[in-house]
Amino acid sequence: MQFIDLSAQQRRIRDKIEGRIRRVMDHGRYIMGPEVKHQHPLVGINGRLDTLQAAILLEKLEIFPEEYRLRWEAGQRYNELLSDVSGIKAPVIAEGNDSVYAQYTLLVENRDKVSNALKAEGIPSVAYYAVPLHLQGAFAGLGHKPGDFPVAESISEQCLSLPMYPYISRQDQKRVAAAIGGC
Repeated sequence: MQFIDLSAQQRRIRDKIEGRIRRVMDHGRYIMGPEVKHQHPLVGINGRLDTLQAAILLEKLEIFPEEYRLRWEAGQRYNELLSDVSGIKAPVIAEGNDSVYAQYTLLVENRDKVSNALKAEGIPSVAYYAVPLHLQGAFAGLGHKPGDFPVAESISEQCLSLPMYPYISRQDQKRVAAAIGGC
């Protein structure tokens, strides 16, 4: 007769379920280090809101119009500062629309070179959309492969987001633009 260690088996099941829940809670990502930061084997969410966050957000609603305006102005400054830099394409906002510039994401011909130049100056940048949706593990069941969506793949290889927040100074934006322009 074989005895089964139910407590060990239950722990393995619990750990597996807990891991899956944690991935779903973090946009479906595996948290295994920076090399797989943008891999999403599951379709996930990020919808937590506790009472402290709600209280802070209620206060932030009071300054939302001002922060919206400041973000828009910061986006316009980036557009102006980067308008003459070759090898980049600034975000395009369709006529009749505005952007709150949650991120300021460029398309950059040589993303790694620009990212490294920014890093050398102590300026953070990130490629938020480095892996297109059709190549994410969460959508593997659809059977898509590299080359199926060449525009999405091209954009994913070029996108780079710059520092963007309501209170970013003109001087900081000039530093960012100078680092990019020096590439």
